[in-house]
Amino acid sequence: MLSAFSNILYVKEGLRITPTQLKSTSAISMLDKATIDIIAKYEEYFKKIEEIVEFIDDIRNPTGRQ
Repeated sequence: MLSAFSNILYVKEGLRITPTQLKSTSAISMLDKATIDIIAKYEEYFKKIEEIVEFIDDIRNPTGRQ
C-alpha cells in the first residue's frame, strides 16, 4: 500500500518519497512540514483507495502458477 501511495505522490506531485520514508519512523528520515502538508491533501483519496482496493502482498504468485 505504501508503494501505491508513493507512486501517487510521484505522479501527482512529482515527489520522490520511498515507502520507507512514508513510514517516517526514524529521526533521520522524518518528512518535512511542506511534504506532510502535500500528503495531507491526499488523505481522503488514500482512505478511499484503502476502502476499495485489496492489496495482496502476502503471497508470491497470486495466479498459482509455478
